[in-house]
Amino acid sequence: MKQMNQLMRMLLIGLVLVLIGSQVNADSEHVVMPSEAHDTGLKDEEDWQNISDAISIYSYVRLAPGDFYLPRSIVLWNPNLDLKGSGPSKTTVRTAPGIAFEVAQIGTGGWMSRHLFVFPYDDEVEGGYAGYLSLSDMTIVVDEPAVPYDRLGYAGLTTIPGVFYFNANVDYGGFYGLHPEVQFDAHFSDLHFQGVRGDQFIGSDVGQEWYQPNSIPAAIVVWGPAAGNITVERVSTQYASKALSLYMGRNDSSVVIGGRKHDGCDFWGTASANGAVYLETIGNVMVSHNSMDSGIWAWNISGSISENTVIDGYSRLGGLVMLWAHDTRIMNNTISDLTFADGWRAGISLYQSDNNIVAGNILHDLAAGTGGIGVALWTGSSNNLIVENDLIDIAGDGIVVKESENWIVENELEDIGGNGIYLLPTSTNNLIEDNKLKDIFGEPILDQGIGNTLSGNKIKDD
Repeated sequence: MKQMNQLMRMLLIGLVLVLIGSQVNADSEHVVMPSEAHDTGLKDEEDWQNISDAISIYSYVRLAPGDFYLPRSIVLWNPNLDLKGSGPSKTTVRTAPGIAFEVAQIGTGGWMSRHLFVFPYDDEVEGGYAGYLSLSDMTIVVDEPAVPYDRLGYAGLTTIPGVFYFNANVDYGGFYGLHPEVQFDAHFSDLHFQGVRGDQFIGSDVGQEWYQPNSIPAAIVVWGPAAGNITVERVSTQYASKALSLYMGRNDSSVVIGGRKHDGCDFWGTASANGAVYLETIGNVMVSHNSMDSGIWAWNISGSISENTVIDGYSRLGGLVMLWAHDTRIMNNTISDLTFADGWRAGISLYQSDNNIVAGNILHDLAAGTGGIGVALWTGSSNNLIVENDLIDIAGDGIVVKESENWIVENELEDIGGNGIYLLPTSTNNLIEDNKLKDIFGEPILDQGIGNTLSGNKIKDD
């Protein structure tokens, strides 16, 4: 009996150790090696299978140095995953050379995907589980030829987006209809996306004439509605039409792009109607210390957009375009050497936006075929403070105000091709004070509104 008890004890201890070992194994880092197959068609299948198997079992997966080929999307539902390479200069995940990337069906809802990485999420918030995704330390290459399919490029038959993390409960047929909401966090860092520039596309639809399709239509897409926190740090793109497209759909969400100086992102070779970065319905944003060659388009946000550089590109609808932005600080950005689609686009535009601060920005060399504006306060934009901005060499008007009760204070305007400060007939009760205006081709201050106050402005012409 004593020997039997000892045997049972040893078996129980062994079972516990196995269980503990399996848990440690699942939670420890698992390394995936690139396939060594010489045949591209065999290598891409082996690489795809090895990565798919690893992320379905392990929470921490590292891709070893080398090239990984993908013939179709890597898909993981409801991720709780940290997937990293061995560094952007060491690990490359890419489309398989010379082999067409397959269209994959995601789940049973008819989702078709051509993204390299797809992370659908359908656990509801009420379940108490928040999804988590970390993707880092690799280069992602899409070098299939870029062929335009629609004017935004998202349905291109040979364009392949990078990463898609989304609420899979949404019926996108109704798009903004009722649907269960989810909660997930994501961290993207130390990634480089390398695409290929396509040929200029001349189309018949309005807006198509500008579009240069790239092989990556969007590098990172996060699509809610979802509560949670998204962080993007040290991410760079070359020839991705849009770098980031982030729609959270909830006010209890936050997004950080860049943040601290050494965490800034670089987005170049972009070609999208609404800028390199698209943000929609986010409770709190921080976008800072990033560089790009087309602008930022933001809907229904609050937070800060500061110390970014938007330079030397074609930003079709403007540099920083804010729609329904509230309590947002737009400060110390440099916006220069941009060309717009038409003369009513601006370096900084506010639409239906109030209680914002636009301060300390430098805007210069902005132009379009018929003008181009420095700062514009359009329909529904009131109670905004525009202060201490430098506007130099603007092809059209310097500052345009359409609405009421804004403060335009202590700005410096020089070499303005249109009017310096233009108060439209609909403008009322704005304060225009202590601004310095020099070398204004049109009227230094053209006030066509009602009840606007002009005080202490200094006008000088050489």
